Amino acid sequence: MDMAKKAHVVRCGGGTDNKAADLLVQKRLSTKVPLMFILIDYLAHCESIGIRCQLDWRPRDVNVNMEADDLTNQTFDKFSLARRIQCCCEDWKFLMLDLLVGFSESFSKRKFETSAAKASGEVARFKKSEWG
Repeated sequence: MDMAKKAHVVRCGGGTDNKAADLLVQKRLSTKVPLMFILIDYLAHCESIGIRCQLDWRPRDVNVNMEADDLTNQTFDKFSLARRIQCCCEDWKFLMLDLLVGFSESFSKRKFETSAAKASGEVARFKKSEWG
């Protein structure tokens, strides 16, 4: 057994009235860019600190007049401002996201260069090999 692996995994549960978020967490997969990249980064981060998150879908009217509903509606009077954590996107680290976006950009650039070369006639056609 690899000693670098965590011995325990913390499982965190929560509820959401967004069925897409529920399915995203259950399947741990998306084909939409950039959501796919963010999900990969999120899952890599969770794995590195040893947590798993589970969201259960609940009907929208169950969340009415609850803290989550107040946050969505930007009603903060039930919350202590002293406990608020200030953050901005520039402070977040998305190691996998940066890597994957860079790969995606290099792939797109190479595809564009190949298309431009074909259009100008610079690309040699493949020669058929002789099978012996």
